[in-house]
Amino acid sequence: MACLSFQTSYNDVTAAVTGSETSDAIRMRKIDAFTAEAELSLAGRVVGQTRRVVSPDGMTMTITLRRDAPVAVNNVTVYRRR
Repeated sequence: MACLSFQTSYNDVTAAVTGSETSDAIRMRKIDAFTAEAELSLAGRVVGQTRRVVSPDGMTMTITLRRDAPVAVNNVTVYRRR
């Protein structure tokens, strides 16, 4: 299995993604101190969005993924720090 890799910042500039069959580019932007959003693309077409929210106490992170292609995915994952 390939390892997903990308190097980007919150500057709203598109960056290349390697190791993924479902996206080849990502564009991220910081919404506020706790929230970031990303747009996922494949072959120049937007195929999905993600939203990451960290709780103000830093104990919980929620990642929401909505992707239309190549396979539709709607997923919410919650991580809790121990």
